[in-house]
Amino acid sequence: LCAAWLPGSGALVTGTSRGMVLEWGSACEVVRSLRLHSQWPIFAIAASAEGIAAGGRGGRLMLWPADGSPADARAARPVELGQLATSLTDEYGRLRCLLSGDAPCVRALAFARGA
Repeated sequence: LCAAWLPGSGALVTGTSRGMVLEWGSACEVVRSLRLHSQWPIFAIAASAEGIAAGGRGGRLMLWPADGSPADARAARPVELGQLATSLTDEYGRLRCLLSGDAPCVRALAFARGA
């Protein structure tokens, strides 16, 4: 569903409809994989010299440092959208969209220069 080139290595990372982040080798084979979410697709992935970010349905972002691999879950840092945008939550900290039956969705990601 989405793809990004890793700076420096030339490797490709992709997000799948089954919630996986895959790293592809030069022979077009999957060399590493990580399940980001068990039931929701990955719609957005971005890579820069600072690291890799992936997100999708469910409102969860995963961030990897530049020296980490998308397959190394220990190097990843999860970020929940409800913690970033308080307007998405009610007075009890619950995501408003989850209360209505919908999950927040990450559709695009990008790294800002110098941020």
